[in-house]
Amino acid sequence: MYFDTAPPGRGGSTKGVTSFVTASRDPAKRENPRNLFPTARPRGVTNYKQMSNNGIAKIIIGWVLLMAGLVVIGQTVNYSYQYFTAKADFPPLFKLPAISQSVTPADQKTADAPADVQAQMQESISQATNQALANIIPPDSVVKLLDIIAWSIFATFLIYAGGKICSLGIQLLSSKTS
Repeated sequence: MYFDTAPPGRGGSTKGVTSFVTASRDPAKRENPRNLFPTARPRGVTNYKQMSNNGIAKIIIGWVLLMAGLVVIGQTVNYSYQYFTAKADFPPLFKLPAISQSVTPADQKTADAPADVQAQMQESISQATNQALANIIPPDSVVKLLDIIAWSIFATFLIYAGGKICSLGIQLLSSKTS
């Protein structure tokens, strides 16, 4: 459809007046300009009574798939909103193992061999490093970060799957039925 100026000589003084016409210049094939939004029907079907049961089933399944995909997308967005606004906790997928720090009393330590002194020094350095890291980064924050990343990946998958389901529904609705 496009807008075109009416040819002179039709209907009196229509020179310079734009009229709504379709791609076809044949007046019998022109659409009614008052009916800009016709009812949605599958391509090639002028009357629903002409459709077979297969065509009706395609339309019903198409609408069901379209609605199911929109529900999946909507629920994923709703849950993500609740999680990221702290109205609900992220689903706990990862757990932090309990770290036991065994400290030996000073009277039980023996400094008989130089190798034993070196092992004790390495143990005390590793304990000091672990304690410094625990003070900088709380242990539960790593688990929460992993839960957030896992939910984000899963939500991305759900939105993609919902989009594909909607796409299948739209394809069924727009396919030619007879």
